[in-house]
Amino acid sequence: MTVSDFSLKLLLLFLPGLVSFILINELSIHKETKNIHWFVYSILLGLFSYVILYIIGLCIKVEITFWSNLINDNKIINYNEIIVSTLIGCILGIAATIIINKGYFFKICSFIGITKKHGYSDTLSYFLGLYEAKYLTVTDWEKKIRIVGELVAVSEPSDRHDEIVLQDCTIYDLESGESLYDVPVFYLAQSFDKVTIEINNS
Repeated sequence: MTVSDFSLKLLLLFLPGLVSFILINELSIHKETKNIHWFVYSILLGLFSYVILYIIGLCIKVEITFWSNLINDNKIINYNEIIVSTLIGCILGIAATIIINKGYFFKICSFIGITKKHGYSDTLSYFLGLYEAKYLTVTDWEKKIRIVGELVAVSEPSDRHDEIVLQDCTIYDLESGESLYDVPVFYLAQSFDKVTIEINNS
C-alpha cells in the first residue's frame, strides 16, 4: 500500500467524524474550539460511527469491509459504507448537539456528584437554561425603563456586544411604573453590567 493510498483511507475514516463535529460546532453553544479538539473529537466520532455501522452490519448480516480495506492495499474501498457511516455521523452530531444544548451530560454528572460545573458557556446561558426562561423582565438602569417580553434570543459569549431580543413587549417607566408603550419586537444592545435580567415566566 502506498502512502497516498493509506492517507486517502485515513481521510475517509476521518470524514464521518469531521462532518459530525462540524454539526456539533455549528449548532451548539460552547466555548472556543481549539485545533486539537477538532482533531481528537473528529477521530473519536468517526471511529464511533464505524463501530455503529459494524454493529448494524452484524444485525442485518452484512459484511462491513472498511476495517480490512484500511490495512489491505489489495481491496477496494466500499464507498457505500463511507456514505452510510457519514449519515450515522450526522445523526451522532445532532444527538450530541441536543445533549450539549440541554445540558443533560453535566446535569447527570452533577446529580451523582462527579462535577460542580454547569456545562454552559457562560453563567447567563446557565441561568436562562436552568429555569427554562420564556419571559424576561429587563431593567435598563441607564435609560430608566423596564422591558417585559418574551425571550427570542440572547447574545453568545463570542459575540462582540451584549444583546437581547424580546417580542410582544411592554415598556414601563422605571420610576413611576407607568406603561409607556407596547412594541412587537425590542432589541436591546446594552452592557449586561448596566441591566438587571429577571425571569418572569408567569
